[in-house]
Amino acid sequence: MSSRAIVQIAFLDVGQGDTIVVTLPETGEAIVIDCLNGEAVFQYLESQSVKYLRGLIISHLHLDHFQGASYFLNNCQKVLHIPCESVIFNWPHVPKSRLGFLRDADGHSDGSLYPKQARVNFFEGLRSWIVNNSTVCYSLTEQIKNTTLIGPIAEAVKFLYPIHGHISTLLDLGLNNTSGIMRIQGAGTTALLTGDIEPAGWRHLASFCPDLKADVFKFSHHGAWLNADVHEILMAVQPSYVVISVGTEGIRYHHPNSAVFAELAKQDITLFCTEATNQCGATHPLIRASILNSYSKTLDHLAIHPQQGCPCAGTVIMELGETVRVLQPEIRFHQETIINGHFATAQCAIDWS
Repeated sequence: MSSRAIVQIAFLDVGQGDTIVVTLPETGEAIVIDCLNGEAVFQYLESQSVKYLRGLIISHLHLDHFQGASYFLNNCQKVLHIPCESVIFNWPHVPKSRLGFLRDADGHSDGSLYPKQARVNFFEGLRSWIVNNSTVCYSLTEQIKNTTLIGPIAEAVKFLYPIHGHISTLLDLGLNNTSGIMRIQGAGTTALLTGDIEPAGWRHLASFCPDLKADVFKFSHHGAWLNADVHEILMAVQPSYVVISVGTEGIRYHHPNSAVFAELAKQDITLFCTEATNQCGATHPLIRASILNSYSKTLDHLAIHPQQGCPCAGTVIMELGETVRVLQPEIRFHQETIINGHFATAQCAIDWS
């Protein structure tokens, strides 16, 4: 593979959580980063004719990032006819009673949409798979110095943080701040993936990795950046595109924060939210029905995975070549049909011309 191979990155619309798929079309390879909905991942991987699944990376063990992991791993061979070659994550050393359910400040990690026993079952399902397949499981912190990913796609994935020596300090700041941070390198352009890292964790990351510039920025923690300088993080990354993976019920958790919307509107940045929140007026069922109908009439809707919410950009697919090329959604369709056609209170007040 050329060191300047084109990489494709997809931010799947899976509702209240994160799922990202990175593919290398030249070699038919893929990695999955977080997995809220295994069925959505299978649908996307099949649409891309993936031949090698090099790994599943779980940024951190909160339900909205790993809920679908055990289902995906248990059915990968059956559905895709290929194995998942590695599973990479950190297993924090905290009491079992707390593991997987350490709260973040806004309560998003509680998995409140599911009863407690269901949350326990999701976690125990992942634990069971790991016990039975321990030979393919690796620590995320190990990847900083020596990645265990194989194949040409490994050249496109750079693990930046956290390092082992910082885990204890970060864990004291909350499990979100132990999120795996990765840079995806394409043929001249990059994407920065930051999991659910919060401002306190970001300060540790920035001191350890002073160069965090990227063309595409997956805004951390679903656009939640409370009591912190949004301008500062955008100046550090200097993105041309920002993607926010958010569910329609994001208003329950103040996702995305109004300060994030306000700062993005000041910058020359194209914003894609996978779903519209109540802040944009996505409460009426007729709006969602109209949007789904609009998407159904397009030719590029196969990777759209509407959940219980209201898709806006839906699944966002970008090509990291010499420049960033947005494959989905079609930008004019997204602005004119979806945003202008449905949301009088749209928060992405950005000049798209």
